[in-house]
Amino acid sequence: MKRKVLSLVLALMLFFAIPLATSAENVWDGGTADGFESGDGTEGNPYIIKTATQLAYLSKTVNEGNSYENKFLSLEADLTLSDIVEGNDLSPDENDKKWVPIGSYSKEASHPFSGSFNGNNHYITGIYCTGDTQIQGLFGYIVRAEGANIRIVDSLIYNSKYSGGIAGFATDCSILNALFSSSMVKGTLCGGIVGKAVRTNIYNCENGSKVNGGENSECNAGGIAGVSSAGEIRKSINLGNIVGFGYVGGIIGVNYGNVTDCVNEGTIYGGIYIGGICGQNTELISCSFNKGTVSAESDVVGGITGYSNKELYDCFNIGNITGVKFVGGISGYSNAAVNTCYNLGAISANSLFGAIVGGENPQAVNSYYLGDCGVGGVGVSLSESQMKDQNSFSGFDFNNKWTFDKTDLFSYPQLKSNPYTINIQGNVIINGNADYGNTITAIANIDPLLADVSYTWYRDGAPIEGANLKNYKVAKEDVGKKITVVVSGKGRFYGSIKSNEIIPSVAEVSGKISLFGRFQPGNKLSVVLTSVTPSEVECEYRWYRNGAVIKDQTQAEYMLTQADANTQISVELIGKGSCQGKLISANYTIYEQKLVMGDIDGNNKAQLNDAMQVFRTVAGRFELDGNMFHCADINKNNKIALDDAMKIFQYVAGKRAEL
Repeated sequence: MKRKVLSLVLALMLFFAIPLATSAENVWDGGTADGFESGDGTEGNPYIIKTATQLAYLSKTVNEGNSYENKFLSLEADLTLSDIVEGNDLSPDENDKKWVPIGSYSKEASHPFSGSFNGNNHYITGIYCTGDTQIQGLFGYIVRAEGANIRIVDSLIYNSKYSGGIAGFATDCSILNALFSSSMVKGTLCGGIVGKAVRTNIYNCENGSKVNGGENSECNAGGIAGVSSAGEIRKSINLGNIVGFGYVGGIIGVNYGNVTDCVNEGTIYGGIYIGGICGQNTELISCSFNKGTVSAESDVVGGITGYSNKELYDCFNIGNITGVKFVGGISGYSNAAVNTCYNLGAISANSLFGAIVGGENPQAVNSYYLGDCGVGGVGVSLSESQMKDQNSFSGFDFNNKWTFDKTDLFSYPQLKSNPYTINIQGNVIINGNADYGNTITAIANIDPLLADVSYTWYRDGAPIEGANLKNYKVAKEDVGKKITVVVSGKGRFYGSIKSNEIIPSVAEVSGKISLFGRFQPGNKLSVVLTSVTPSEVECEYRWYRNGAVIKDQTQAEYMLTQADANTQISVELIGKGSCQGKLISANYTIYEQKLVMGDIDGNNKAQLNDAMQVFRTVAGRFELDGNMFHCADINKNNKIALDDAMKIFQYVAGKRAEL
């Protein structure tokens, strides 16, 4: 009897556990594999990572002392480390597993990663790091390492000294083609790609996440890196909002290296030393521009740099700049000249401001600003029409550096190596089962990765009304027609890329069909479809009595008659139109009319399944009527309550003599 009660209790627990399993499949369980999928770590046969537990194995072994120096690793699948996204917010809970960064550093021991990691543009979703260590990111501490083609989304990395989406601290490394999007990183020295970079080159990287340096006076916060020393950042873009107490930039907080061909489109906000590209600069910045709004509660604010100790070359700003003192369209304060730059953004400040450079002794060579920006100063003031005339920009190198490619999107000077308007390039592939009822996806492999684009789906060359998302559910009208999707640039991105062509077919019906109701004459049986695809199946039904077709019964419901008593009833789903195939239910025995309390399904005895049906009714998942309602109302108070279900359960478990 104890075993019977235990089995019933376990079944009841399973029943209540089912609706709680809402997280995505294949989310990391916090475990660690015993090794990699395959490979020996050579360049021709790299270690293959296909699961989150294998990635955790890499973290574990690096932090135990294996640097993987001169070893190669390849990510061969998308991974989900946690499911921390709730709506549009990042909301971790106790079920989300914390990630231990790959590579660590402390006063006691240093365990860096020194290998070559290729993400192959697979997505790593849900990295959840907190301030348990002073270096946070997918990678923590990396030395003489290479990272390429890494994409991280929907992640939360915060509250450490060095925080970066890809790596917290990098020395003598190279990071190429990395993406950190729809996430947040927070720390003292923090960046969307790297927290702190020393002699590290960062190329073609993109941040689309919020970076928060906090209110610490030691803050260095940037869309790409918090601080960079003796390295280079090239061809990189920030779209995220960057905030912090001071030394905040759209690309980098503090720059001791070179920055070139970079773009900021995010909103930049902080206290002091705030710049659209860089908060504080001591080396070369060139061929870069800012589009985002840059504002500070205090001083030293600029469209390109807040403060610069080196000359700036070939940059422009179109964002609005706001601060208190030392505010400029290109640089808030500079000890060197601003060369061949221009500003279109409005300037708002109290003192020591300028359309090009703020400060006490500003210097500008061959630099220009829109006369309507609200302030003057060094540089040449031009009207709107003059700003659109190449002849106005004396000193600009239109042979090698600048171009005047007038379009409806942008009719001012553009940088040849880093144009304001960008023609998207790449390819678009329709992925997924294209049969009716399935959802297909446009996979856009385009450059740049974070280009603002739109989607338009077509049927036989004509736009499909309302089909403007990345995903599209194949309709019955699509069967036999040519379906394509066009991805088009938006904002400063232009151009269109057409996908491959697919022709959807009729869908093969799959899934399970069963019957619900009270299996006695005078009661109605209903078809129940479980995991049936397509979800909007075109079909008709055929009902059977003892294997013979019941005439004129083609609907999803059937009223049992006295002729059905002591027979076997089944139903068959037959696909039609855009669907094909058949599903057949099991045979259900129809019993003589008899009312037994607790007997919901009409087999003249109360069983565990009956108790479960009442639990489901109380939970709002089913509705009982007629004789089913009567037999479930154990308390005879004309309502179905949890107590009724518990009494049936107790009876089945042998804890109650009768109902």
